[in-house]
Amino acid sequence: MKKNNGGYVLAYVMIVITVVSAMALAVGSVAVRNLQVQEAAVERMQDLYAAEGEIERFQAWVKGKEFDEGTIKSFPMGNSQTDPTVTVEVDKTYKKITVTAKARNTTVTAVMEVEVDSSNSTVKQINKYQSYNITATQ
Repeated sequence: MKKNNGGYVLAYVMIVITVVSAMALAVGSVAVRNLQVQEAAVERMQDLYAAEGEIERFQAWVKGKEFDEGTIKSFPMGNSQTDPTVTVEVDKTYKKITVTAKARNTTVTAVMEVEVDSSNSTVKQINKYQSYNITATQ
């Protein structure tokens, strides 16, 4: 007499396929998560460089400008909605300019000590360019 054992092989094959599928799903989800983390890191670096670039652009723009709040605060902004926003504070007593650039969730602040030409009240040069203060919000 012939025994009917064919059903066991099908059950084993289904278990193996289920286990292999679960492992593939786990590997795929880890890869997707790593990709998302990498994209977020790239976006943060782009924001940082955009904000720092605006501060460097301000530093180049301010030379030769009249040292008063109205002129210094009239720094030309970019037109794009993605461009960083820049705020400028002028401290006439200590001849300091504080520039803050914000690009999405990254804020960069720089303090510049300027030398002003006494004859026409224009910025001659930036004597001391203090380091950046970088903050990121979530």
